[in-house]
Order: sequence, then structure tokens, then C-alpha cells
Amino acid sequence: QVTTGVNYYANPFGDFLCGALNYQIEHHLFPCVSQYHYPAIAPIVERVCKKYGLKYNSLPSYTAAITAHLSHLYKLGLKGEAAPFHLE
Repeated sequence: QVTTGVNYYANPFGDFLCGALNYQIEHHLFPCVSQYHYPAIAPIVERVCKKYGLKYNSLPSYTAAITAHLSHLYKLGLKGEAAPFHLE
């Protein structure tokens, strides 16, 4: 979850509006913890990742997250391949 997730940082009001799900890494590592604790947990998780050499993916803002998402979609589109679709 750490290597494939990406957090983005907002302000406390932005955290509230998105249910603190901008902390995707912490959300997937600790699904039973209230989302209101994610901002406090995030620096701890980031330090542990650094200690063990894991990349902790985070972006500085909502705008950076949207930009990165659109850039990723654009790069996928350039490949011209159909996306895999699985129903299980």
C-alpha cells in the first residue's frame, strides 16, 4: 500500500471535505482507525518508510494531485493500448 498509494496534502478544511481520504497510504494501512487521526499518523508512517528505504509518495496539494492524475492518464493514452478490465 505504501509503494502504490499517493497522499496529497490539503488544509484541515480540505481534509474534512474529502473525509481525510487524501491520506490514502494511512487509509490502507490502518482501515480501522478514524480518518481524523490520519494527519497525525502520516509523519510517523513517512519516518518508518524512510528508515526502511520505502518511497513514501506524497504531493503538496490537491492541485498537484489532479495534475499528476491527468498527466498519468495522458501518458496511458499515448500508449494506445486498451486498459485491462477484470470482473471477479
